[in-house]
Amino acid sequence: MVKVPDKVYDSLLWILTVIILLFLIFPPVYWMVILAFRPSIYDFVSPPILYPVALTAKYFISAITSSTPYIFTNLVVGAFVALISAILAGTASYIMSKQNIYWLLLITIYLYSLPATSFIFPVYILFMNSGLLNTWWALILAEPIFTVTLSAWLLFNIYRDLPNEYQELAEIEGASSTYTLFRIIAPITRSSWFMVMILSFIISWQLLFYPLILTETPWQFNFPPTGAQTVTIFAIEAIRSKAVDWGGYWLHRPCGCATCYGA
Repeated sequence: MVKVPDKVYDSLLWILTVIILLFLIFPPVYWMVILAFRPSIYDFVSPPILYPVALTAKYFISAITSSTPYIFTNLVVGAFVALISAILAGTASYIMSKQNIYWLLLITIYLYSLPATSFIFPVYILFMNSGLLNTWWALILAEPIFTVTLSAWLLFNIYRDLPNEYQELAEIEGASSTYTLFRIIAPITRSSWFMVMILSFIISWQLLFYPLILTETPWQFNFPPTGAQTVTIFAIEAIRSKAVDWGGYWLHRPCGCATCYGA
């Protein structure tokens, strides 16, 4: 069996990587960028225009301007959800790990594995009776259902590997459990707390089902805030509200002649 030299193998690997990037990954990304920055009248020209032409940023400016209330809602709700998840999950997972409450961990994993529809009816009725529908509070109180359970599961394994000497020394000094957790354990594991906060924020940002059910309108730039639709709803509505105006494309084709469309 002939052994391929390492330099030849590395060169072949680099060539294969370049081929994959150039012919499989780069073309779709390039075409997506071109379509995003040029007027839509050039999208149906035959043959297609493959080079940048009449580039404009008006679509991005329009999207950012019209999505401002949705983005602000996501930022506020995500920050609160991240903070709530870190505090609740950090406390619960620390108690479960140090007192070996495995059955509670199993319940946490089970709740996390349930579909979102499992909780929507009681959550909707609760917020409807309390007048919190279509407000930030509805999302802030509902979304931790998904983030706290996952965060507790992750932090449980981290606390399991944490030496018990920290807790034992704190008990010798007469420190309470709350003081031990938030003044000793939390600073030591702060990177893990930041990790679950970031993860909770990301999960909150991409949720669609709960915002779709619990909200009706975007934020109205008032306080107390009314309206709480999120970016995911804005994206769906933006896609759904667009249609191809074939007559407009025919009348306003780029070169002004029928040959552009093969006529």
